[in-house]
Amino acid sequence: MNWLFLCLTVRRDDQEAVFGTEEGLKDMRDSTIALKTEALELQKQLRCLESQHDMLTRQASSLTQGRRARLAATTIVNGQLGTLEDSLSTRNLEMNGVLGRMASTAQELAHYHSGEVDGIYLAYSDFHLYLLEYASCMKELNNWFAKQLDTGPYRFGPSGRQWVEAQVENAKQQFTPLGR
Repeated sequence: MNWLFLCLTVRRDDQEAVFGTEEGLKDMRDSTIALKTEALELQKQLRCLESQHDMLTRQASSLTQGRRARLAATTIVNGQLGTLEDSLSTRNLEMNGVLGRMASTAQELAHYHSGEVDGIYLAYSDFHLYLLEYASCMKELNNWFAKQLDTGPYRFGPSGRQWVEAQVENAKQQFTPLGR
């Protein structure tokens, strides 16, 4: 009988040991599954963060390239503006010279036509250098001067008598009777 009791007792201890181990294995499996699930979730988050990082990197690169392009364009435009300003300054100086000579010639012509000068008075200004570059300007200036100097009180003549005749002719042209 002792033997039977001993056998039943051993079996109960074995059963408790086996069931205890099975419960421990079940807890370990549940923990492992929970950890694997958590690891998968963390991997998803990592991929999402990596994707966001790549997107932000591309945006930063685009912004940097845009800034460089704007800087390069600004530099080019500033260079062109400087060149244009130099060109305009040079042309302004040339035009000031031409206008100075024109004013001087006009003063000399006015002095000649004032009658204060005895004899023949000649004035010469060389506009050839300036007018070669600007043929259309030369044509317009020639037309204007021809129109202004060939008619009216500024008409040139070899003598004072012809100048007076031109003055009379101009006065007749400007005076029109109301009856006509």
